[in-house]
Amino acid sequence: FKQFLQLDGAQVIQIDATRVAGVNENIAILALAAHFGVRVCPHAGGVGLCEMVRHLSFFDYTSVSTSLDGRRYNIACSQIDIGNAATEMTNPMEAGIVQPYGEVVVEPRFDVEHVADAIVYIANLPLDTNVQFMTIMATKMPFIGRG
Repeated sequence: FKQFLQLDGAQVIQIDATRVAGVNENIAILALAAHFGVRVCPHAGGVGLCEMVRHLSFFDYTSVSTSLDGRRYNIACSQIDIGNAATEMTNPMEAGIVQPYGEVVVEPRFDVEHVADAIVYIANLPLDTNVQFMTIMATKMPFIGRG
């Protein structure tokens, strides 16, 4: 999907929030669309659904606005993008995942404990220091970013 957007494959995305796996996936779609400048028009699968989807886009705004607005109160905010951590969700990657070009490839994963280490590192920083954005991923992931 990301590669499709990178190639300017869509000008508008019409997502059906009830058919996408969940809130996290809806947010991922909204974030990718925003990153590539693609408009999103949620499909009206039920009363109020479009209203619900509209509010999902606030997560990205929250991390940015908290970083700016929280400064005067010594509030810091970090955004962590995690790619291919070895969890139950990424187990299918051991058998291979269909890539955008059609080939099935075993994708590398990394120990999820490194994610915990990254969070502990950020949490232990003094209030005058912040990691604004962090991407932690398997070194040989086929694409950069979240898995």
